[in-house]
Amino acid sequence: MSYLLPTTILLPLLGGALLLLLFRNEPLRGSRLATIFASLTLIAAVVLASRFWNAPAIETGAVQPRLLWKTSEIPLTFLSQTPPVIRFQLGLDAPGIAMILLTSIVMVAILLVVPRQIESKTTEYAASLLFAESFLLGAFLSMDLVSFYIFFELTLLPVMVLMIGWGTDQSRPATRKFVLFTLAGSLPMMAGLAGMATLASPNAFDLTIAI
Repeated sequence: MSYLLPTTILLPLLGGALLLLLFRNEPLRGSRLATIFASLTLIAAVVLASRFWNAPAIETGAVQPRLLWKTSEIPLTFLSQTPPVIRFQLGLDAPGIAMILLTSIVMVAILLVVPRQIESKTTEYAASLLFAESFLLGAFLSMDLVSFYIFFELTLLPVMVLMIGWGTDQSRPATRKFVLFTLAGSLPMMAGLAGMATLASPNAFDLTIAI
């Protein structure tokens, strides 16, 4: 069932892309399609949760992921002659179950109610929600520093779009502050993650460290 880990992340991402490409001028059908993809994501999350308790722990330690999925090592050859490598690794642990289920349930509820109250750009609104869901699930399922940081930062993009496109009259000043505060937090986070990777890895050129 490890293939369900990337599938759970890709489902809302695919749904959001289809909305923007095919249903931008059909808000009613777009909202229905968004709800369908959110519901499929919820089903995948429920299946993952049901399989979790029967799956053995793959790694020992403070974090014991199950249903692990990972890519092969990717060398960053443009950085040096002895390039560092990264790999994207997803896994499910006990806290992750609660977070992916909660995210999936809330997203279905939002898409059932809120788009009907949006007067303009309903499809874009629903697509932004699906993108946010996809990146949130990616952050919750990440089992390494690189993929967690990437998904965490990507989550901020659809949130900013929602603030600008469907916020109040004060949304633009609020968005500017949001960008400044997140940037002020993201840069130290990136430096901290790089430091952790350097100190924790037995191989100084392995930039992806399991959380």
